[in-house]
Amino acid sequence: MTVPALIQPYMEVLGSDGDHVGILDHIENATEVRLAKDDPDAGGEYRFIPLTWIRYVGMKVHLNQPAEEAKAHWTTH
Repeated sequence: MTVPALIQPYMEVLGSDGDHVGILDHIENATEVRLAKDDPDAGGEYRFIPLTWIRYVGMKVHLNQPAEEAKAHWTTH
C-alpha cells in the first residue's frame, strides 16, 4: 500500500520497466494523482493515474506496470 504522504509534487513517475511516464503535479483526490501537463509525454494535458498503480515511492514514484501500458490507460478530465 502506498502512503500518499510520501508522494510529493515534481517527483518523476516511472513505469515498472524504468521508463519515464511523467512528472507528478499533485494528489488529485483519494484515488488518483495528476501528472503535469507541461511534461513532453503529456501532450499539453493533465493526465491522471490511479493511486493503485503505484508500487512504491522512493526518490521517484514507481508504477506496477510498464510506462507504455500506463500511458495507454491514463485519463484526462
